[in-house]
Amino acid sequence: MARPEPSKLSLSASDTVPVSRGRWLPALHYPAYRLFWAGMLCLAGGIQVTMVSQLWLVHQLTGSPAYLGFVQFVSTFPLMVLSLLGGVLADRIDRGLFIIFSRSVIALVNLVMAALVLTGQVEIWQVVIAALVGAMVVSIEVPARMATYPTLVDGRDLPNAVTLNIAAWNITGIAGPAIAGPLVSLMGPGGGFALGAVLQATAVGFFTVLRSRHSTSAPDRDGAPEDSLWRSLVDGMRYLRGHAVLLPLFLLAIAPNALGSSYMALLPAFAADVLHGDAALYGSLLSAGGFGAAIATAYIALAGDLPRKGAIAAFAGVAIGVLLAVFAQMRVPLTALSAAAVLGVAQAAFMTLNSILIQSHVDDAYRGRVMSVLMMVWGFGAFGTLGLGALASSVGVPAALVLAAAIVAVSVLFVGARFRQLLRLS
Repeated sequence: MARPEPSKLSLSASDTVPVSRGRWLPALHYPAYRLFWAGMLCLAGGIQVTMVSQLWLVHQLTGSPAYLGFVQFVSTFPLMVLSLLGGVLADRIDRGLFIIFSRSVIALVNLVMAALVLTGQVEIWQVVIAALVGAMVVSIEVPARMATYPTLVDGRDLPNAVTLNIAAWNITGIAGPAIAGPLVSLMGPGGGFALGAVLQATAVGFFTVLRSRHSTSAPDRDGAPEDSLWRSLVDGMRYLRGHAVLLPLFLLAIAPNALGSSYMALLPAFAADVLHGDAALYGSLLSAGGFGAAIATAYIALAGDLPRKGAIAAFAGVAIGVLLAVFAQMRVPLTALSAAAVLGVAQAAFMTLNSILIQSHVDDAYRGRVMSVLMMVWGFGAFGTLGLGALASSVGVPAALVLAAAIVAVSVLFVGARFRQLLRLS
């Protein structure tokens, strides 16, 4: 199939606004994007609360870092298996309807887990099954969601839309654990799962309103015959492989995603066994990282069009490795919280700038499939958490984190040196 020319986003009159370079947070001036972002806040908040509840529950049931790594592996591995299918579907079907259905399933899974925990019937195998079902649904849904919001704004405001989308995760990365930690300490993980279900249901409401007011269908093929799923997938991979910018950006992101973020799966063990704290401290560590991340994304959102985004992203990737090694040496809660916050700055800067560059260089006709490959890169974290969990059980959590940190720093340096064009991207 011939590759289309770079597409121009088509917005309804009610969704477009005059754009000026001085406009503050321009993406939020689009009514459709405001609805999407409100849904993202609820969706991301629900995920954060559920993650805190799920990992603390695993720690309560097993006391094993290896089990923490295994459950996190189950929660992310489907990204590598099913996200490509989700990407193909995102370029063919009604993306909004797909998001609504998927989030409804996640809300139901959280509700079931809340009932099991609150009635004292929960067992570790049920936690694993719930994590697997949720991960399978999310793996297919995320490419559709990531391909939707760029169509809600004008092209010149896309970097701000990408930044705000990531900011939703960082804002809830502060609020979610800050609420979930004390809630889990007070009511147990069941209360966290119940709150997660409520937040997911609220997100469904926002996405339903969005779909009623704005087209969320896949791009029009202009009468071209529809390829089979397999041919569509192959065409997308051929597009990515031949792209001078996208492929190096994905390679740059592998180690920071596979290992730089995997430490979060070991935080329950780090908080309990290294810092001798409880669920509230675990939630505070997550919130500290979210606070740092929020600072980074707020700066990027307000700074406008940053020059040398590629160079800054590479620097942030190396910083993730260095700061993760520093965090692993902390033995006092206050210093650990400070280190987590600074680490959050580096992680958010890397993820935001890498995502802006990817979204800015992909053609809309391939956006769903390219986003599915990004999901696969995120899915490498499944192997990171599995390996780190097993290693931490043998040598301890701090030593495992130091090894992960070294691999991240060396990998980013290698990719940056091999693909020097990345350092010139703006």
